[in-house]
Amino acid sequence: MASDFQGLVVFSFMFLYFSLSLSLSPLSGEALQCHNCVQATPGSGDCVETVETCPPELDACAKVTYPSPYENTFHKSCFKMMECSKLGVTKDLRVTCCSWDNCNL
Repeated sequence: MASDFQGLVVFSFMFLYFSLSLSLSPLSGEALQCHNCVQATPGSGDCVETVETCPPELDACAKVTYPSPYENTFHKSCFKMMECSKLGVTKDLRVTCCSWDNCNL
């Protein structure tokens, strides 16, 4: 009888875990949207900024700011989170990686 109760408790926790996992993950068909900015003149600080819908394989938004002598040069776009995280350890680059809509302002 005790093992039946333990089995029910384990099943309940597993059900709760998977239910929460599904409810917190993006629904199929919902694509991430990120700011996209490509500077026409490096170092100018100006760019033509748009919002892009990311393809399914790109699961993060990124903003990369370059070091001197290009300190006003940056890039915003969709990225793979794994690649974005790798860029974050590159010396002197300032990298922001995030995974919700339009988070790379």
